[in-house]
Order: sequence, then structure tokens, then C-alpha cells
Amino acid sequence: MIIFVKNKLKRNHCCFFMTTHLHTETAIVDLTVSDLSARLSRRDLFANECFATRDVAILTGCQNPTRVDGYLIGFCTAGSARISLNLREYELQPNSFFTAAPKHIVQLLEADPDFAVALLVISSSLFSRMNIDTKQLMPLSIEVADPCVVLHASEAQSLCCYVDRIAAELQGTEQRFTFEMISSLMAATMYKLGNVVCNTIKEQPQILTVGSRAKDYFKQFIRVLSRHYRQERSVTFYAERLNITPKYLTTLIKRVSGRSVSEWVDYYVIVEAKTLLKFSDKSIQEISNELNFANRASLAATSAAMWAFRPRSIGVSRVNPPEAVIENVKLKGAIRFRTAPCFVAASLVRRDNLHRSSGPCGSS
Repeated sequence: MIIFVKNKLKRNHCCFFMTTHLHTETAIVDLTVSDLSARLSRRDLFANECFATRDVAILTGCQNPTRVDGYLIGFCTAGSARISLNLREYELQPNSFFTAAPKHIVQLLEADPDFAVALLVISSSLFSRMNIDTKQLMPLSIEVADPCVVLHASEAQSLCCYVDRIAAELQGTEQRFTFEMISSLMAATMYKLGNVVCNTIKEQPQILTVGSRAKDYFKQFIRVLSRHYRQERSVTFYAERLNITPKYLTTLIKRVSGRSVSEWVDYYVIVEAKTLLKFSDKSIQEISNELNFANRASLAATSAAMWAFRPRSIGVSRVNPPEAVIENVKLKGAIRFRTAPCFVAASLVRRDNLHRSSGPCGSS
């Protein structure tokens, strides 16, 4: 591994690169969010699951192809750099942002000496527990061709302010509602970014994916799904709406998104159920009726099938539960999990004596 300064007559910037011999493959480095946060000079709250920083060392340390088990959102605030995302190269310049999903491969190829960046990193586990309507944001991310987009200076500055606010809270002292406040700030950042991307699409339609028949059908499918997922679960229904066969629809959707039609339908339903359970006064039976389930058990069965639960006599538990632990909240006699995958099924379990856990994962 070599870091050197290019000839000043050509361009005065640092170039980070990897020297390899012919036929030599570079190993991919797998890192957790905790591994990345360890590069910071300080140890923030919830550092195992998230952090926000302007420390460029987080990226300059990714000179090897690096795969992170979390979401990376970065905003270039000064200078320029060349970055590889999933083996495709992109140019970062001031007011541009980039995103990388879990297990995407990130590598910084070169950067100016004055390259600066604001970064928000969120673990997959934490992201699943945040109150974000991903069924609205995910199709948007598929529509945009490149993970690097240039924004207006005012929009980029506004988003960087969100990152700075999160960083400030993470450097504070943990209090009763610190986790809820930080997760809400992160959710607000996601929605703000979604609005900015929507505005950018109107002004820069060239950032959209190159049209293809499969992607056009996917967009149509998502539009139909967003209107009918509460009542319709059948692949045949959505295929008829798009005037194609169920088999062809399944093939197209799987090719574009990596998920089947049924998985998309279940995902929309479970996210809606989680939202209603947490933010409405409706009973579980009312929610089951609204989402067109025959009964509460059907709702639990759907969540079990989607998130690998195992039924028990009094409810449903997760097989090999992740590091996230139950957060008990009393509402109509049901307990709720903060973890999104566990949320619906756990809400069907009755408890009389409830207590609240603390910490980033709800652990005591």
C-alpha cells in the first residue's frame, strides 16, 4: 500500500492507490460499523451501531476495497476525490453526495489534499429499528442510476447540518430519550435526502436509470402496490393490472430488485403494520382487519414467514435473535419490540408487568 503526492506540475493532490502485481487480486476487507468508528479519535454514544463525523480518515482508510455491514451516506464539502462503489468509479466534487448500502464495496482511489466530507454511518440492525417508511424510499433509490449525485449548494449545506447535529448529540451524555432523539434525527435526514433527490430528479432527469422494459414494469408495479397492498396480496392481481402474466411479472421484479413480488407485498404490509402498531391507537384486531388479514394469527404468520420467526403457544419469537433486545412498551396490553422484524409478532404477546429497557438496542 502506497500513499504519494503526484507531480505538482500536473496536479497538486494526494493520490491513494494500491500497488499490485500482475495476476494479483486484492482482498476485500470486511468491516462492521464498530470497526469503522474505531478510527475516530473519540468514542461516541452507540458507536457500535452508528456515527456521524467530518473526519476524512474514515474514507482514507478505505484504500483497499472495503465492505461495510451498514449504510454509508457521504457529502463532499470541499476538494475532489475519485471513489469506487461496487467496482464502478465516480468523481466526488463539492456539494455531491454518495450512498452505499450494506455489503457494497467502497474504495477511495484518490483525493485532493483539501478533500473534506461529512459522513453518516448506520448499521443494518439500527436502520431496521428506525421509524423510516422504507417502502417509499427504496423504489426511489432504484430509480436513480448513480449512487453519486451533485446537489445545489444550499441543499448540500442543509444536509450537512443534519449530520453535524447528529454528531453533536452522539458526543453528549446519554439521557432518557437520547436514543429516540438520535434515531429520529437520522430518520429526518433520510426524508430530507429523499426530498432533495426528488427535486434533483426533476432538474436533472439524466440521473435516472436508463429506461428498460423490466425497470418500467417495476416502477408501474410499485405504483400499483402502493395503492392496493392493504387489500391485495395475489401476484395474479398485480400481473393483471400490468397486463402481463404472473410468471413474467415475477421474473421481471426479481431481476430488477432482487425481491419477488410476494416479498415486496409482504414487506409493504409488515412495514404498515409496524407503523400502525406504534403510532396509532388501533387494536391489533383493527389493524388485522385494515390490512385484510382474517385474524390476528394470520398477521403473526405473515410476519413470521417474512422475518424467520418461530411460533410458540403464547406468541412468536425470533429464531437466532440479533443483538437487538426487546423494548417493552405498554399499549393495549401488548408488548412491542423496537426491532422492526420482531415488531408485529411480538405485539401479539400479552404481558401484565411491563418494563422499559435502556440503551441503543433497548438492552438493560
